[in-house]
Amino acid sequence: MAYSVTLSDGTKLDNLALNGNNFVSSAKLTEADFKDKLSKVTITDDDGQTKDYTDMVLVQVTQVGDRTWFILGEKAQDDVSKLKDAVATLTDVILQGGLTSK
Repeated sequence: MAYSVTLSDGTKLDNLALNGNNFVSSAKLTEADFKDKLSKVTITDDDGQTKDYTDMVLVQVTQVGDRTWFILGEKAQDDVSKLKDAVATLTDVILQGGLTSK
């Protein structure tokens, strides 16, 4: 059973095993391999079916022996909404002159 993950920059991670929610790769991967590449992710399962995701997060990447285990997660919509609300509030405060530097 082999999965593949295609990152937003076109990087394709092939021949992945799935163990629970962990993808397992024989290639050595680090956080840097995923940085700024999770805005669009396509996961292809062992049956060749694909699913597209937007704004994923790297939950964990770990070396176990000669394999890399990594978990990708969907960014919680609630977190996105909270961030948008915080940005809107801060923008309002700035526009109303509520923040001053001393």
